Amino acid sequence: MSNNINNTESITMFMEDCKSMGVDVLGPDVNESQYKFSVNEKGQIRFGLGAIKGIGEGPSEGITRERANGRFKNIYDFFERVLPSQMNK
Repeated sequence: MSNNINNTESITMFMEDCKSMGVDVLGPDVNESQYKFSVNEKGQIRFGLGAIKGIGEGPSEGITRERANGRFKNIYDFFERVLPSQMNK
């Protein structure tokens, strides 16, 4: 899935394949997602931040870098900790 991060049609196809095989694909989460698709400790696939339209590698890296200081508590905590210069529209 990460190899096709910019191809929505391919990602959709792979997600359907995962569903048919019983593999969970979880939505994006600022407290768990990486830039690329990843697998969590439960064996579930976590949607990559880079696959979200409009989020590039820079903002994704800014989010994961700040997350190293602890999980985001809420949306307000997120916007206080992630600098606007690290984000795009």
